[in-house]
Amino acid sequence: MILFRWERSHAAFADLRAKIIIGFCPATGLIAVIYRNYFGALCALFLFLLLTLGFYLRSNMTRQLFHRLLDLACLGSVLSFLVAVIQKLVFLPAFPNYRPVSTFFNANHYSTIIEFVVLIALYRMSQKTGRRKFYAAIILMNLAGLYLTGSMSSIAALTCAALVFLILKGKNMLALALVGMVGGFVAVSMVVPEIFPRVDMIDHTMGQRLDIWGVTLQGIEETPLFGQGPLTYMHICGKYSGMPVIHSHNLFLDILLNYGMLGSLFLFFCALSQMRLIIHRLKSNTCTSMNFLILAVLAAVMVHGITDVTIFGIQTGPLFLLIATSMGVQAEPRRSRHKAPMPSLDSLHRIRKKYSRDKNQGIYSIKR
Repeated sequence: MILFRWERSHAAFADLRAKIIIGFCPATGLIAVIYRNYFGALCALFLFLLLTLGFYLRSNMTRQLFHRLLDLACLGSVLSFLVAVIQKLVFLPAFPNYRPVSTFFNANHYSTIIEFVVLIALYRMSQKTGRRKFYAAIILMNLAGLYLTGSMSSIAALTCAALVFLILKGKNMLALALVGMVGGFVAVSMVVPEIFPRVDMIDHTMGQRLDIWGVTLQGIEETPLFGQGPLTYMHICGKYSGMPVIHSHNLFLDILLNYGMLGSLFLFFCALSQMRLIIHRLKSNTCTSMNFLILAVLAAVMVHGITDVTIFGIQTGPLFLLIATSMGVQAEPRRSRHKAPMPSLDSLHRIRKKYSRDKNQGIYSIKR
């Protein structure tokens, strides 16, 4: 509907930067077809459609709609948590270390969604909506879901992102309390590994990632300029006898592998242009808290991206893009606290004389 209706497509691509960014998708899809990376070509098409929707939403986003969508994400996380608890209870007897995936692709994608939802709830609590207990319950519920997933990367990413949001909001004492709680949890987990069993698997998981990163570097050497399109690792892992996974388990290496040096530079400058827009909004005091939320979510993506690439998912990517559409929300005009002054008696007398004169001249026709 957006692509084939001129009004909607014009609203989506009115900004020149949007046209430049969207043009990247057909180019990388063509490269994927050249290397017979057909799954990558399909991903490029999906990315094209997703960005089109994102730019259209950003051009029409309002504060009220944005907050309703965020609240919907919080409510959706309740269902996700209930599904995760049921999965854990079902698999617990046979697989004690089972990591529930809830309604997502895998446990790491679920933990990424939890990162975003917790940050959303923190943002909504800061808006003084009068529903702080509701958002506090959402945070506690999702932290319990994060514990069930056992994702160490998500714990680190969420901690850093929450610190970014709290410090930007000037909540330094809460930031210190958060550091203390996370530090205490890590210390207890090291002393009593049964509390968080995946601590013992750090060496194993890091060994797997080092092998994957080695194959990734070989792929980068093969096509250093343009890459081979999305999902290049899955396309070449068999050639280099690498672990059969979808991506490189490192966001920065995966981008370099998929799009090469030239494509990565292009994406870097696109991201830089969006950061300049956020900085401009901060300087002009335009929706400051929304900008803090974007920066916190971006910090979560960057930190989690060191060991995984969960942002490129069917559910994680759109939720991240939804949060980014807040850059289209404009500042609401401030209402004046002072009432309009009452007219003086002299001004009322002049208005009455003018009305009487105009009436005698037949300008007004008044019916009782």
